[in-house]
Amino acid sequence: MANSFKLELVTPLHKVLSEEVNFVMLRTTEGDMGILPNHSPFVAGLATGEMKVRNNGQEKFYYV
Repeated sequence: MANSFKLELVTPLHKVLSEEVNFVMLRTTEGDMGILPNHSPFVAGLATGEMKVRNNGQEKFYYV
């Protein structure tokens, strides 16, 4: 089983990020959601807030 998954952050202007990550925490219209490798497929509306991306212990933060 893989311990990472491909994440792509895309805006109308350009691709912000494209890399393998271990964890993503983001805010949806239904509340905060954490995404781990091998998660079930889902569709959710994104809400305004901070997105945390973790890869091999290092964290990056983005504003959605």
